[in-house]
Amino acid sequence: TFRVYPNPGNGHFYLENLSQQPRQSQSLVRVFTLQGQMLLQQTLPPGEEQLQFTLPPGAYLLTVASGSHSHAEIIHVQH
Repeated sequence: TFRVYPNPGNGHFYLENLSQQPRQSQSLVRVFTLQGQMLLQQTLPPGEEQLQFTLPPGAYLLTVASGSHSHAEIIHVQH
């Protein structure tokens, strides 16, 4: 239901809602190391699509939960 782009990115990402309906509730975004350690968490209000992280280069697991929908994706940060 979501797509994160560009991937790889430099820490500045966009969250695209792929469902036919606009997001009515806020989204909870979390970023984890691939070992499962949560690095950050942020809440996006409805309609907000921009994500910005200050993370060292590497691969991370990004999760998005909004209402009854959730999405997980590996993102790659490059500088």
